[in-house]
Amino acid sequence: MDSQSNENIFNTGKEALILHRQAIKLMGDPHLRLQDKFAGRAGNYAEALPLLEMAVSLDPQNHVFRIDLSDALRALGKDDAALYHLKKCLALKPGLETARLGVINLLCKKKDYEEAFTLADNGAKLHPRSSPMWLALGHCCLQTKRYDSAVS
Repeated sequence: MDSQSNENIFNTGKEALILHRQAIKLMGDPHLRLQDKFAGRAGNYAEALPLLEMAVSLDPQNHVFRIDLSDALRALGKDDAALYHLKKCLALKPGLETARLGVINLLCKKKDYEEAFTLADNGAKLHPRSSPMWLALGHCCLQTKRYDSAVS
């Protein structure tokens, strides 16, 4: 690869990072988003969305950008698009608990409990100390009537 190609890759990554940072400022602190949403202080997801979409298009392999994009999409009620990006994120980082739980949550919301069960079952094996993963697995066991799995 020549130096011009390396410079273009660097500039694209830098531009994506700048867009991502601008979007995060609009959305608010990721650790407070859920609390803010319930308190009626949700960030400006509508303004953040195009910035996150551009960041993902510039750096489609960046799982952090995709997770934040899925957060914005879910906040705006675009669950199918959020699920798409979370599944892409999970393909990039199969062991990423946040993405797996997001996919499970959205699949359960769509009442696709079979696929959610498979992801939760594998997730519980990958993350045996994760209470949220075990809770998701238990929920899927009950929804799919796998009662023996729910108590074992």
